[in-house]
Amino acid sequence: MTPWEYLTSLRVAHAKDLLTDHRRRALSIAQVAGMVGYDDPAYFSRVFLKETGHSPREFRKLAQGG
Repeated sequence: MTPWEYLTSLRVAHAKDLLTDHRRRALSIAQVAGMVGYDDPAYFSRVFLKETGHSPREFRKLAQGG
């Protein structure tokens, strides 16, 4: 694993935590992207999809049981 791949995996793991944290449900995808180090929410969504197989929105919906 390259350093860049490791950083990406850490960012995505933190994003998953933020997307599933019930106390932070009001955070937008753009806010989550910024909190994990991505300035461009569209790029964050592409990276998240590549890493997890789901868009951030889909991931949040699945995590909430829907």
